[in-house]
Amino acid sequence: MSAPEPKIVGTIGMMLGLPYVARQFLTSMLCMQARTMQVLGTKGMGVSLGYAQAPDLAHNRNTLAAAVDGDHLLMLDADAAFDPDLYVRMYETMYNPPPAVKWDGTQWVTTHLDPPLDVVTGLYFMRCTHHPVLYQWTPGETGPHQLYTFPLTEVFPVGSAGGGCLMVRKVVFDRIREELGRKPFDNRYTDGRLYEDHSFFLNLRDLDPPVQAYCNPRIVVRHLETLELDYQHYNASAPPAAGVMEIAVPKLAELAQ
Repeated sequence: MSAPEPKIVGTIGMMLGLPYVARQFLTSMLCMQARTMQVLGTKGMGVSLGYAQAPDLAHNRNTLAAAVDGDHLLMLDADAAFDPDLYVRMYETMYNPPPAVKWDGTQWVTTHLDPPLDVVTGLYFMRCTHHPVLYQWTPGETGPHQLYTFPLTEVFPVGSAGGGCLMVRKVVFDRIREELGRKPFDNRYTDGRLYEDHSFFLNLRDLDPPVQAYCNPRIVVRHLETLELDYQHYNASAPPAAGVMEIAVPKLAELAQ
C-alpha cells in the first residue's frame, strides 16, 4: 500500500533571473530541501518548488506570487547562501511566532503576536555597504530610511526588508491584486533607492487594514558577492552610533548533530 501524498503547505520560489546563479545557492537549496522534507514529512506535509528566470525582477516575483501552491511563498534570491533549516525556521516564525518586541518611542517592549504572521523576513546584508537590508518608514517621507539599530534575538516589525528572503502568505498577494488593483511587485521607482521589492512593502501600507511585516534576526541569509556578507562585515563598516552586532549563528556542523 503506497504512502499518502503529503499535504502541500507552501511553495519555495527561486529567483533565477539575477546575473548569475551561485554555486553556494544551489548547494544551500539542496540541503534546505532535504531538511525541509525530513521535518515536514513526519507531519504528512510537503512543499512545492518553483522558479522564475526573466531579466525583469518584478516580473519574476509576480510570476512566483501568481503560482503559489499552498498557503505561502518563500522567495529566495539566487545570489545567496543559507543554512538547511531556513525554511523550517521561517515557517515556525510565521505560524508559531515567538515573543516579539516593538519600539514604543523610548524603548523596545515585549509584545504578543497572533499567528499566522502575514509577512516574515530573515536578515541579509547589502553588497558594498554591508548594512542589513532593513528599513522603516517615517510619516511624510516618500521613501524608507535605513534601520541600523534593532534587536538581535527577538522578532520585530519592519517597514521594508527587500525580497531576497521573504515569506508571504498567499492571501496577501490576493488582497493587493483585488483591493488595490495592482500587481504585488512593480518597477515604479527608478531613482536608484527604491526597487521592485520596496514596491511590495508600499502595497502592504496601502491596504486597509495595512499588513505588518516582521523580521526574525536569528535567521541569517548570506548575500554573496566575492564574500559571504554577514555580521562581521557590517561591524567593520557600521557607523559608530549603530553599535556592534553580537549573535551566535548556528554552523552547519552544529545543525547536523
